[in-house]
Amino acid sequence: TDSMIDEYPDISGITNAREAMKNLPEEDRAKIAQQVETFRIEKRAFDNEVSKWDDKGNDIIVLAKHMCMIMMEMTDFTRGRGGLKTTMDVISAAKRISEADTKLDNSQEP
Repeated sequence: TDSMIDEYPDISGITNAREAMKNLPEEDRAKIAQQVETFRIEKRAFDNEVSKWDDKGNDIIVLAKHMCMIMMEMTDFTRGRGGLKTTMDVISAAKRISEADTKLDNSQEP
């Protein structure tokens, strides 16, 4: 399983990025918490805006919501929660955002 993979074999006591996040100094965790809160404020504004639009047949809204959900998964990871367990999971999530962005860009071409 993913929890069995030691992502940091040269560092004793830490086997994955989630564990590393939990072991950060309080000052660093506070900085991340502030950034997460800023993200959550932006997410609420985003949710309010997209709720005005019907996502049926609107690929832009569907893609934007999908990208936001992936970003929430990544945010949860920084707090030691959610389905992303390893650094590779986060990298895969970033790739999914990039792929959705490419689809969004392509949908804008005349």
